[in-house]
Amino acid sequence: MDTENYISPSKITKQYDITSGTLRRWSEAGKIRCIRPNGGKRIYNIQDIKKIFNAENSEVVGKKASPSKNKFSKLLDDLKNNIDQSVNKEDVYKSIKVIEDYYNTSL
Repeated sequence: MDTENYISPSKITKQYDITSGTLRRWSEAGKIRCIRPNGGKRIYNIQDIKKIFNAENSEVVGKKASPSKNKFSKLLDDLKNNIDQSVNKEDVYKSIKVIEDYYNTSL
């Protein structure tokens, strides 16, 4: 199995500031490819991740949205997905905390 074009969730979450839960949901929804080498932990296709974030950035350019507004929107979308999916409450609380911290530092 060729794992050369795949990357660990921890590297993706650090680079793109998203949660591992979001990666898992994207994979389950068919938005990104995911494999589990030898039945182990998930790794995600690098090109799929880049496509998602390049598409988001190109949408922002046309609308001239500020980077902070875009980040805030991503956080809210992630929070909504966590609630809609009835997943781990810890993910929801983490998202709420990040939004609160971001809001408090933006004032």
